[in-house]
Amino acid sequence: MPDRFAIRLPDGRTAYHLPSTTEGLNDRGADVPAKPQGSWTSIDRWTTADGTRLQALPVENWWIVPTGTAGPLHAHLPGSTRVTGYQLEDPETESAKYPLTLTVEEGRKRLDQDWETFGLLYRTIREDVPGDIVTLEISDAILLDGDLPVLPSGCSWTPDLPYVLGNWPEYGRLFPGKLTGYQRGLVDAVRRAVPTADIDWWDHSNPHEFNLTVRRAYQPGRTIRVDVSGPRARRPRFENKPDRRTLYFTVHLGREIRGENVVAALATLEEFTAEVCADVAEAVAETPCGHCAGTGYVEPQAGGPIRERRL
Repeated sequence: MPDRFAIRLPDGRTAYHLPSTTEGLNDRGADVPAKPQGSWTSIDRWTTADGTRLQALPVENWWIVPTGTAGPLHAHLPGSTRVTGYQLEDPETESAKYPLTLTVEEGRKRLDQDWETFGLLYRTIREDVPGDIVTLEISDAILLDGDLPVLPSGCSWTPDLPYVLGNWPEYGRLFPGKLTGYQRGLVDAVRRAVPTADIDWWDHSNPHEFNLTVRRAYQPGRTIRVDVSGPRARRPRFENKPDRRTLYFTVHLGREIRGENVVAALATLEEFTAEVCADVAEAVAETPCGHCAGTGYVEPQAGGPIRERRL
């Protein structure tokens, strides 16, 4: 499907991407008339229906259309000339072998037989072929307008941009693509949302994931015997210290977020950030059980260890 785009320029004017050849007009569904000889190729100029000439932008195939113009537009095909026959340069040299005039077909035959003599004796007779006008509807153009979404700091958007918009990369945010470089902002958001989280993240070595360490005291409290003797002590000295459970998590952030446009990708990023913040907050807030040491299994307190029974 041909690219049909219009863009709203900063000064309020509207520019349309228009075909540069009659082939492009055919692709857009315009009715291109048959040329008397050969085929049409180029387009000389564009005008509105009332004859106002369009101004060309420095960017190839983009034209300024007056404000309020709903179409159609007129493509003006240039006039040309066509060969109608051949005539002797000197009429006095006319003979049975070299008649005064030749038709196009007769001239081509003689040109194939002896082009050098033919070129010396005959000149080409041409007539003007007037140009033509082709009407093109522009109501189906996609208008790229409105405030373009602003990317978060550090993010990059790589769009699947149509070729005709190659000189307007800012409009790439309205097309499908991928969002990258969002990991730092996401980690910063997690740190703000869960300031007690112990997060290790290295953007230079592995920016696509971060490590989370969670240390929480048991409830009810548990103690652990810790050797508090100095390095020169002859015998160890133990004290009971509060015990804590330590867990390690790896949170994957992905390498890119794809979307139909920047707005869709940023919405996905917002949802993803909220999910990661919620998961980290839940992990940090979880209080391990002091009875089972967070294992879900309570060891027997009386009767001694459970022995294996052999049958």
